[in-house]
Parts: sequence; C-alpha cells; structure tokens
Amino acid sequence: MRSIADDGRLSSVKKKRKKRKESRAHAVKANVVSDLELIFPQDLKMWAKSAGRKFLEAQDKLKVLSSKGVSASAYWDNDHNIVVLSEDNVIRETYG
Repeated sequence: MRSIADDGRLSSVKKKRKKRKESRAHAVKANVVSDLELIFPQDLKMWAKSAGRKFLEAQDKLKVLSSKGVSASAYWDNDHNIVVLSEDNVIRETYG
C-alpha cells in the first residue's frame, strides 16, 4: 500500500502485524480452588442470555474448550469474577 506523505512524495506504508494472543492459562493451588463457587452450566447459559458480556464470553470459552476435548467449569471467585477452570485445576480465563 502506498500513501502520499506531507512532502508530496510517495512512500510505502508498513502494515502492522497482529500480535499473537498469549495463553493466560496457569496452574492454581488447591486452596484457591476451594475458595471458588461452582456456576452450574444451566445458570451460566441463562445469565449469558440476559445479564451481559462476561457470562457470554465465559460460556463461549467453555464451548471452545469442550470442542477441543478439555473438560472445564465456570466458578465465582472472591472478587465476583467468573473463572473458567479445567479439571486439572488450570485457570483458562478470568472474566470480571
């Protein structure tokens, strides 16, 4: 792609590269998991339809993980954020 600079000459414009999305998955200790409260799948689905973006994003993340064969559940943490946690106690995503 070419553009005209302020001085009137043609110059090439470099396209920006898209940054790779880094994985935010990290292991959690057992005492952190005990502080989490399970969100039942039917409740997450209901809130995703009516309450807002973070519930919808969490539900979509669970669907993606399920399609990859990873079993995961959604939990509430102490700060009222939604935490997607896989069965091997790895936090896949946090929505808040």
